[in-house]
Order: sequence, then structure tokens, then C-alpha cells
Amino acid sequence: MTLPLKITAEHCSLFDTQGFFVLESVIPKDQLELLRNLSDQAVAVRTGGSTVGTAEGTQLMSTASGRVFIFGLETEQPSMYRALLSDWALQILGSLTNNATLFHTEFVVKARDQGDEGTRFGWHQDGGYNTEPSAHGAMVPDMPHISLWCALDDMSVENGTLRVIPFERNPMDHPIAHTAPPRPGVNHQPIYRHQRVTHEKQNINNHVGDVSAYFGNDPGDVMEISAGSVVVFSALTLHGSGTNSTTKPRRALNIAYSQSTISHQEYQTTGKPHTLVDFIVGGKLTENAAALRT
Repeated sequence: MTLPLKITAEHCSLFDTQGFFVLESVIPKDQLELLRNLSDQAVAVRTGGSTVGTAEGTQLMSTASGRVFIFGLETEQPSMYRALLSDWALQILGSLTNNATLFHTEFVVKARDQGDEGTRFGWHQDGGYNTEPSAHGAMVPDMPHISLWCALDDMSVENGTLRVIPFERNPMDHPIAHTAPPRPGVNHQPIYRHQRVTHEKQNINNHVGDVSAYFGNDPGDVMEISAGSVVVFSALTLHGSGTNSTTKPRRALNIAYSQSTISHQEYQTTGKPHTLVDFIVGGKLTENAAALRT
């Protein structure tokens, strides 16, 4: 399959120096519809009181705020692999790393906010959740992973789209737990110490009870993008989202890939329920990934 998609040296430079770049209208229409349908079905099951996907991220599992998180749905719906291990994902990741393992997926769906701003999603780094002892966030490899944030709907300020803070605007006065490079051989970036949001630490994204790493007033760069577009960002990138004030749900899928192959035996000792998929090894699509995506 030939895609009208070209990842340039400028894209890679943006990833290394700013922490993200945007690709418009990347996801083919059939895969976009597949992901939308799977998201809608899973949310209906969850809001109906039943379990779906994997029981990861216990701090995010309540639907009372209007936010619904569905983790690891591919374990029940293997048709998802058509998108998770697709040519477009291969092309994006292959431009950034020679080795990649799929290890985490999450649908994030926001219903209309009920006036309590409960559909916000606090500023955080995906690679920093484990600095907050009670967060129970997703495991991340030592080398910060790469995320593909997929817009399943047209995204706007009104429906609470993703907001991202470029590395150059990282806060200078927040406590740092570690540093790491977004890719091997480039400048290190901070991993901030995450903490629970209290009333006085709310901002445009932060909501009481969330786990957050940023408590300032930078509104971030707003990702107003069309359905089928993808934001490619590092696990070191500060991001979050605001409220959904529209009448329609706002659907997104975040897919996380390591920048290496992960030891399956080592991963299983963490108690995480995911089935890892080695996607790219030595710059090439693996036989297992090719079989799963058909």
C-alpha cells in the first residue's frame, strides 16, 4: 500500500527538539471507521457497567466525570491491529526508530462536560506517571516511548482537543525526577515529578484528583486537527486537554510504541496484562506483526 505520507528530516528534528509533530489526514477512512465503531461499542459496554479491555490505570477507570478510558481493547478486538500495525504507523515509527514494540493502547472519550470541568485531562508526561507513587500509571520502557495520538473526530478547543507544550517552553521551576533523551543521541529533556492536583493547582487542563506535572498558565499549543490526523509525540512531552463543551462525544486513540524490543518475560513480571507485539525489528516489519494486521 502506497500512502501520500512522507516523514521528512524536519519532522524528525521537531520530534527531537520540540517533542511532537502533526500529520494531517493520515488514517485511511476504513480504519478510521473501524476505530470509531470499536470505541463506541466499548464505551457503551463500560458505561453500561461491564468491564471491557484491560483493567489498567485504576485512577482513570471511573466514568463519573464524563471521561471514559478503554485500555488494551485489541486483546478482545484483534481487528484493531489493522490500524495499530498499519503501513502508516510503520512509516511514521520507521522514520524515528529501527526497533519498535506495541505495548499500550487507550481510547480516551469525553462526553459533554456537565459543568464541573470533569472532562479535563491534566498536564502530564506519559513517561512520568511512575514518579507519583499512587498513580499506578502505564509501564514505560527506559528509553521514552513514542505515542501516536489519533484524532477519531474533528478536534477543536470546544470539544477538548489535545494541548501540547513544546520542549522549548518546558517549565524551569518544577521539580525534576529524571532526564532522558527523546531519541538516542539527542539532548536530554526533564521528566517532572508528578503529583495529584489540588484545588489551588488547577489550570486550563488540570482537574482536582488528576496526576499532573505542570501547574503554570501556559495554554499549550492547541491541536485543532481533522479526524484521521495524528499527533506524534514523545513520552517526555507535556500534554493534556480541556473540557468538551459540545453535545457530541470527543473520541481519540493513543497508541504507545517502545523504541526497542521489550523482553516479554521481564514485562510479564510486572503483572501487566498486555500482549506485546514486536512491530519493527532492525528497521523491518516483523512476520508476527504482518500476520496480525491482515
